[in-house]
Amino acid sequence: MTAQEMFEELGFRKNTSICYGKDHIVYEKAIGNEEDDCGFDIFTVEFKDKIFTYHNTWNSAIKTNVAILRAINKQFEELGWLDD
Repeated sequence: MTAQEMFEELGFRKNTSICYGKDHIVYEKAIGNEEDDCGFDIFTVEFKDKIFTYHNTWNSAIKTNVAILRAINKQFEELGWLDD
């Protein structure tokens, strides 16, 4: 299974904007929040220049699970970042 497939199983979609490519990958997941006046939050996992970020719309700390970590690690592997 590819990293993209793993992220898709977790409800993320790969952003295919022309701004991103082979060396700059972004996955996004929108989550509705009925208790919050804002209505939704967007979780983003971004890979660029051997650095990844995982954040929400408000750039706050995010709780995660092993499935997300496995998908992130798989993306590292596919990008060849674990070879260094």
